[in-house]
Amino acid sequence: MEEAGLFVKTITVDGGMMLKRLRPAPQGRAHRIRKRSNHVTIVIGDNNNTQSN
Repeated sequence: MEEAGLFVKTITVDGGMMLKRLRPAPQGRAHRIRKRSNHVTIVIGDNNNTQSN
């Protein structure tokens, strides 16, 4: 495969893990912070149309 003949077929983004942290707030309270992540999937295709004749 040559780099010049490659192209992106599909890109999908799915929700991933979420880290939950606490941040101090006034008057002894706490605010929850959600640190989000995701999964990115990229499918690459070949532009060459190689068919056997």
